[in-house]
Amino acid sequence: MLGYLLARAGVDVIVLEKHADFLRDFRGDTIHPSTLQIMDELGLLDQFLKLPHERAMTLGAFFGDREYAFADFTHLPGRCKFVALMPQWDFLNFLAEHGGKLPTFHLHMRAEATDLIKEDGQVVGVHVKTPDGGIDVRADLTVGCDGRHSTVRARAGLTAFMAGVARSVAKENVTINFMLPGVFATDRLRTYIDTMAKKKGLSADAALAERVSTVPARRVGQPDEFGATCAFLCSAQAGYITGQNILIDGGAFPGAF
Repeated sequence: MLGYLLARAGVDVIVLEKHADFLRDFRGDTIHPSTLQIMDELGLLDQFLKLPHERAMTLGAFFGDREYAFADFTHLPGRCKFVALMPQWDFLNFLAEHGGKLPTFHLHMRAEATDLIKEDGQVVGVHVKTPDGGIDVRADLTVGCDGRHSTVRARAGLTAFMAGVARSVAKENVTINFMLPGVFATDRLRTYIDTMAKKKGLSADAALAERVSTVPARRVGQPDEFGATCAFLCSAQAGYITGQNILIDGGAFPGAF
């Protein structure tokens, strides 16, 4: 989205995507009303809403056996008084398609940023790994949008910065930790598996088995496991834990924090 907006304003933009497509089991699949409003202002909303999606006018949750509503979008200004539920790969494909129509938008697939280029204490670009070898991409502005295990963020020292923020407020009995989930049994995962199955000509079970094979625990996580971990981190028993990245991914991340 940032790349599209900058290119639309005439800024020369290079977007790097390390995979060959956007078909990943992303954790985000909600398009919020504020984003939909921007799509409307850009003149893209009507085309965008032709993509398969569901609409959530309100949001609620169960506590015990009682349901409580905590968000009602029907009172918002603008055309879209709802959250659109859509696989993120559809959203990214849509933006890439429309960005490709702009002369200043350049999307490079299978191009992974591996490190920052620094000169005189400033970031002036990134080192990039491609199937044809390494290249350098120089830019006046470098923006890191490379996910939860962000190379750009780590090389820029921003991960350590957030840990420092957590330590600075610890004396006020405030804890800040980061939960980094892997693959969990959610509706979004089922949508991803169905899409992968169709793309590869597999059954849904075979596509799921292929995805699970990349997880050392050889299974997907259960929502209750995530909830229990979150509840523990919010409890008094976890009051001495702060500034930590908590991986909940069955061992999928190959490194260590």
